[in-house]
Amino acid sequence: MKICRSLAVGLLVAAVLVASGCSKLKQSNRLPEVKSFRFEPAAVMPGDSVTAVVTGTDKDSDQFEVEYEWQVDGKKVPGTTEKLQTTGYPEGARVTVRFRLKEVTSGRFTDWIEKTIVLGATAPPTLKGVTIEPIPLGAGQDVKAVIDYGDNNSSDFTLYYKWSINGQEMEGDQYHNETLDGKYIRKGDTVQLTVGDSEDFTGMNWQSPTVTASGHPPVFSTEPYIETEGKVVYIRYEVEDPDGDEVKVSISGAPAGTTQEKNAFRLNLQGAAPGEYNMTITAVDDTGAGASYEVNLTVPESGAPAVQPVQPTEQPTEQPAYQPEQPAAQPAAQPAPPEPPAEPPAEQPTPPPPYGGMPYSQPAAPAPTAGGSE
Repeated sequence: MKICRSLAVGLLVAAVLVASGCSKLKQSNRLPEVKSFRFEPAAVMPGDSVTAVVTGTDKDSDQFEVEYEWQVDGKKVPGTTEKLQTTGYPEGARVTVRFRLKEVTSGRFTDWIEKTIVLGATAPPTLKGVTIEPIPLGAGQDVKAVIDYGDNNSSDFTLYYKWSINGQEMEGDQYHNETLDGKYIRKGDTVQLTVGDSEDFTGMNWQSPTVTASGHPPVFSTEPYIETEGKVVYIRYEVEDPDGDEVKVSISGAPAGTTQEKNAFRLNLQGAAPGEYNMTITAVDDTGAGASYEVNLTVPESGAPAVQPVQPTEQPTEQPAYQPEQPAAQPAAQPAPPEPPAEPPAEQPTPPPPYGGMPYSQPAAPAPTAGGSE
């Protein structure tokens, strides 16, 4: 009994799952959608033919067809194809096409969509092109729309944006901006942008080329730098890839004769032409994501290397601290030189004694007498 009861319950669960799967399958079958529309030509003169160009898509890959109806000034006219001949209609007449998408297998169809053009009217402004950047695009990088307005002004347009990833139009406000956050982009995803002049994208639409997101770009873990050994220059670098992809490093703008070694480029300046070299080192992984760095080198006439932009700076001559001006010192008074010792007077020779060697003496003068002379 227990076995039979378990078996019955299992069959019942399986039946419920199958029924729910079938029901879900039916509910997931979606109607086709209009991707873009335009009149060709954009300006139609009376008597010309006009074509309604409709493109659509079916997310379930079901076949569909487009049904058309035409009106002129609000009155239905013959025509059930994409083209209408306007012969007999005056300038200023309003020509309207009504179209809808019909799923071939189920016979279901979308609501009618109406677009109108005025005969003889000036063609509305149109964009020259739409692209996205950056290219290459790396996983996790923000991507934004680049609009080429041609000869028109951006103020002539009200534009709406719709991003697709891997061919799937993304739902939500975050996918309807000029910029798409990189957090939604993974390695290998294909990204495309549709820009329209109507919010429901049933008017004029422009699509960007599809871009495949590579992995994260390589990263220079340190700035490339220059080392010199005599007349040999080494331009060294360190690069890594966050995704582990193989990275190839190249250099452009370097002097002739530059060779590559492990984590460096080598140049012998002995035969290098003098001049300024603005070199770019580029690292690219196998998915096309890349990063670059600029290094400058000067090769003077002498052949000795000079690294740019680092230049030796001239050191200013050190100046002594300011001292207030002092009066000039007067030289100390010098003592007068000693007078030379007086020479002893020359010894006068003693006159020879007269008459027989006796000393000569002056006779004394007679003493005067009082009373005068006799």
